Amino acid sequence: MYTLTLYSDYDLETQIISDLYSYRDLKTGKRVVALAMRNQDAAILGMSGPECGDIIYFKEESYNVVHADSLTPKMDM
Repeated sequence: MYTLTLYSDYDLETQIISDLYSYRDLKTGKRVVALAMRNQDAAILGMSGPECGDIIYFKEESYNVVHADSLTPKMDM
């Protein structure tokens, strides 16, 4: 059996990352994703390897409400 692949893995990951960066909040028009990268590129953050997803992403500060804010610490004063 043969499978037709329209994209290489690299091309597909590139398209997904581009789409993530294009995702905007409908109310504000602001971008929702702060950082997106391939698994192997996330090694610099210590987040690569088979235990991690193919694409690692972080949301902008105000969109990450379940655990904590994203890369920027929030200072309450």
